[in-house]
Amino acid sequence: MALFLYKEIIIMRFDIVFSEKNLAFESFTPLSDYIFSTNNILVEDYFEFSRYLNPGLDKLVDNPKLSITSAAEFKHRIRFFHFQKVYHVFNFFFHFLIDTVQKKEDRLEIYFYNCNEMLEYDVMLVDHFIDRLSNIPNNITLYFDECNSKIKNAAYVSKNTHQNHTPKVKQKNFWDKSNKEKMFQRAMNLALYEDAIRLGTELFHLATTINDKCFLADKIGIANVLYDRPHLAENYYHFVLDQKCNTEIKIEVLYKLSMLYSRHHPVEKLDAKKAENYLLTARSLIEENKDELGESYTFHKVFNRNGLSLLLHRKGEFETAHHYCIDGHEQILNTYGPLQHILHRSVLIYNSTITATALKKFDQALDQFDYLLKLDPYYPNYWVARANLYSQLGQFDKSVHDYTQALALNPFSEGLYCARGIVYEVMGELHQAKADYEQALYFNPNHVDSLLNYGVILLNENELDHALEVFNKLSLLETNIQHEVFNNIGLVFMEKNDVNSAIHSFHLALNLEPDFYTALINLATAYFIQDDKIKALEIINNAIKIDDNVDSLYNRAYLYSEMGQLEAALADIQAILSRDENHVDALELKHSIKTKPIKSY
Repeated sequence: MALFLYKEIIIMRFDIVFSEKNLAFESFTPLSDYIFSTNNILVEDYFEFSRYLNPGLDKLVDNPKLSITSAAEFKHRIRFFHFQKVYHVFNFFFHFLIDTVQKKEDRLEIYFYNCNEMLEYDVMLVDHFIDRLSNIPNNITLYFDECNSKIKNAAYVSKNTHQNHTPKVKQKNFWDKSNKEKMFQRAMNLALYEDAIRLGTELFHLATTINDKCFLADKIGIANVLYDRPHLAENYYHFVLDQKCNTEIKIEVLYKLSMLYSRHHPVEKLDAKKAENYLLTARSLIEENKDELGESYTFHKVFNRNGLSLLLHRKGEFETAHHYCIDGHEQILNTYGPLQHILHRSVLIYNSTITATALKKFDQALDQFDYLLKLDPYYPNYWVARANLYSQLGQFDKSVHDYTQALALNPFSEGLYCARGIVYEVMGELHQAKADYEQALYFNPNHVDSLLNYGVILLNENELDHALEVFNKLSLLETNIQHEVFNNIGLVFMEKNDVNSAIHSFHLALNLEPDFYTALINLATAYFIQDDKIKALEIINNAIKIDDNVDSLYNRAYLYSEMGQLEAALADIQAILSRDENHVDALELKHSIKTKPIKSY
């Protein structure tokens, strides 16, 4: 790190030297040190996140508040996180980096070297960094010695390419990696699967016994699944099945192969029958080796049935699936007591909330959630799951409470802020909803759902220029809702009385989704405003072919009345009243053709 003084502003230069030999976050140690030097509270208060930035932090906190999943011993762990969990760590990292810069009133110039040696996690972090720069004060600048083709924002990198600079620090390893087994376990536990696959592969080749190789192959398989590479995982699982190794590892691998074909493979490769056959093979192996398995027999039998319950749930056989979950938990508890297999019990209880909900046994599901959250109060996903159930039941205050609990555990998840914002919207608490969407966009300026919902609130509050800015930004992102975005842009233009631009936007929406009913109605409205009634009628007719609801029929009836086609108008009115004899607008139109303008959505 170097210091420069320019017009009384302290410019701090950080040199980040990438190396393909480094681990995730290791190259960013100079920035981590800068953050920790100012924020003494980070280690304890945010241990779940701060431990990613320094492997030694585990020794500094005696009793961290970790979920059962995070705290489970490596050899007993059955649940690992998806690699996208690391994005919350990025949010943590940038939040406190920005906070530190603002507190110290510094200006940072960050120079990246050896960009061709960036790890995939380095690329992910830098991409996220560049995105975050769009909504923070202009006091952090990134410079690159070359453009890594994997970085999404090539324009930013190209504009900020530096030359003729020598790094102030030589490329070096910041962390002690002498204990590869320990670093491998750390990488698996923290969802740093690029590291886990590399370290695990090295350990696999060094292993001297078949059981050790099979144990590692199993874990490398998990890493590939949760790194969205299920096809590579399958190769490792089949390696285990081909060996004369520990029976328990084979049973566990058969379970994971079942999950591959029921959940993790691409949709076109999912195969419920194959998934079931793997579980049935495992069941036979369990029964054939009952004596060898000893006290672990019940555990394997129960979890094999848990896999079957997932398949039964997908087939709609909820009663049997639910019985397997409830009975399985009772067997584990009765056989091993309350202090063993706590993680496994929590999984079974959670699955029972899903099956109870499918059976519409909501009170039972809520009772199971109460039990679950006493067992593991530090796992955000459980709070989120109950929040979703409360929303389904219309108990929105309780839903907000549970989302707030989840956010207390993970305040760096843009998805959680967005989810709570949606509930606030349903409750009519638009100020709180808006604040949550803004917080989500602070962490991820490109969060699609937050941009969409935030833009709609701005539109409804008549903040038209801001709404247009938000929707225009959203229109540039790769999403599957572009048709909705262009429709919303059209609505903004309608409110601004720019009907020509609105028509253009509605056509863009319909080019993407020709049967988009809402855009058809809005386009018809725009043509009606322009007094092009023939075009408006043509479009409303197309909309009615998609959905002949009473509102669309009313719109056409009103349009017919404006065109003087009273018999056609009355026919539509009669069709409306045959469905809803008290339809106020239709009754008024029947008595007085000119009453209300054509409806817009």
